Amino acid sequence: MRKNAGSWIIKVLFAAIIITFVFFYGYSPEKDPGGAVLASVGEKKITAEHYRTAYANMLQMYQQMYQNQIPDSLARTLGLRENLLDEMIEQELLLQEAERRRLRVSRQEVMGAIMKQPYMQENGIFTEGRYASVLKSMKLTAAEYERQAAQEILLQSLRAMITQAVNVSDQELLEMFRLRGEKLTMDYLEFTHADITEDMHVSEEELRAYYGKNAESFRVKETVEAKYLVFDPEEFAGRMNVEEEAIRDFYMVDQARFLDPEQIRARHILLKADRAAAPEKAPARQAEAQALLEKIQKGADFAALAKKHSQDEATAAAGGDLGFFSRGAMVGPFERAAFALQPGEVSGVVETTFGYHIIKLEEKKPERLRPLEEVREEIAGELQQEMAESEVRAASRRAFNRLFNSRDLEGYAQANGLALRKTGAFAFGGAPQDAQSENAFSQQAFALQPDELSPVFSIGKKYFLIKLTARTPSHIAPLENVRDKVIAAVQREKRIEKARQLAQDAARLLTENSFDWDAAAKKYGLEIKQAELSRMGEHVPGLGRNPELKQAAFRLEAGQTADRIFSTEAGAAVVRVRTKTLPPEDGFEAEKEGLRQQLVQAKQQEAFKGFIQELKGRYSVSVDRDLFETL
Repeated sequence: MRKNAGSWIIKVLFAAIIITFVFFYGYSPEKDPGGAVLASVGEKKITAEHYRTAYANMLQMYQQMYQNQIPDSLARTLGLRENLLDEMIEQELLLQEAERRRLRVSRQEVMGAIMKQPYMQENGIFTEGRYASVLKSMKLTAAEYERQAAQEILLQSLRAMITQAVNVSDQELLEMFRLRGEKLTMDYLEFTHADITEDMHVSEEELRAYYGKNAESFRVKETVEAKYLVFDPEEFAGRMNVEEEAIRDFYMVDQARFLDPEQIRARHILLKADRAAAPEKAPARQAEAQALLEKIQKGADFAALAKKHSQDEATAAAGGDLGFFSRGAMVGPFERAAFALQPGEVSGVVETTFGYHIIKLEEKKPERLRPLEEVREEIAGELQQEMAESEVRAASRRAFNRLFNSRDLEGYAQANGLALRKTGAFAFGGAPQDAQSENAFSQQAFALQPDELSPVFSIGKKYFLIKLTARTPSHIAPLENVRDKVIAAVQREKRIEKARQLAQDAARLLTENSFDWDAAAKKYGLEIKQAELSRMGEHVPGLGRNPELKQAAFRLEAGQTADRIFSTEAGAAVVRVRTKTLPPEDGFEAEKEGLRQQLVQAKQQEAFKGFIQELKGRYSVSVDRDLFETL
């Protein structure tokens, strides 16, 4: 039974179990703007304009989720464009099937579902104001949103109808328990491109062929260039004149801030003891501390005893000197004992969570209000900073208003004593200040077209005004610009192929020599490495993601060598299973219900996918691929 790797249960173990939540990205087939037809689903059409709207909304959603780390070029690389079109087609198939089955949704159901959405609530309660605000941000009318909500409910109902009959048997659960808990250890010999040292010649034909086939990997990100003004409070602060009256008012209103609390300077001797961890040792330590106290009371030098006996590594060398500290800096029993002393006095033995202390008070500073003259510069500097922060806000807005039409940043900077700054070409996330601002500079710059002016925006306490000067779209780098990279890539590919040939030779040698792994390892100068595998996931320790190797390994018996090699990112590997173990079955009952939930969910997903395929056969579906490639 365990060898039936084609069973859908094993597929579940090696795939993420995903329950699709239908999200339409603002797309509604009821809104027909006309235009070129991208896809036909039965009698309904999905236009290019439908798709553009849905794609823009989807991209915006991902950018909000990932702080604008999903530009259009990356979305294309990840296949999000194709996934979206598939979702739109599936949505239309399901809606037509729901109509065929005469499924209906009442307004009460729609409003009930909307009112339960957390983003439609304030403090857990649905409000009309919040509803209107969300619809405004989504650029939808109430009718449009409620129609989409009704469609979602319809599709959830249809899904429930298709999946409600799914169930799993205890035997299926036991099989999944065994498969999921099965583990093995394996040996492997890995042949990698790094082991191939011979020179690899690359012809011009090979170079151009590789570049043509892999051109997308040489894509250059979209970049922009900009000029910008920075309004920095630090630069404005020196220009701010603070009146004496303002300084005095500040001092009088906030005198508590300039009140230095009572402080003391003390020494201590610590003998560590932990009553919780080793209660039997505490009495001996306490007696040792008491003996030291008696020596001090008889005139022994406190600092000398601290250097010799204290177990506080931070202060022992300094004779136990703790320096000055205020109330709240030490643990309660220590603080109470220390602040109760007068200079020159020594406490009794004080117990804390650290152990046993003897404390000597050296100095005491009473509470003190610092006079105005002592804090004048501090207050003036703070008021200057406040005034500068207020001024940069106003100055940046004045600049925007003046530059809105002229966009002459050079002239404005010169006339107002500002530095005009320029960026080089940068991709999203590589702009000045991006590291400190979650890409705020890039967000503003990439929203502009050349010669456009950004609104004023802040990063920390600084304000910025950007004028975009150039934008270079994402493009494939010309071959001549990346020739060295292409040559290196072709050479790497050739070395990988050579490594795989060596792995094939090694596999053949093992077959011919009764699977003598030690001899094979010696012949190729390799180390036999080990890895421990479980059924879950696709990662193979030491070899990276390799689902094919992992599935094949679990089909082998202990002691068996695979009859083929397995490609890895760096080359290829030959593998042998050493041991295989199954989980103890007394753990099955504890995991049974959790497994049931996972397996039911997975089978429901499989059933729904099958239903979608059935609908694609029932309703004619066609896609204009040429048009799709232009979008």
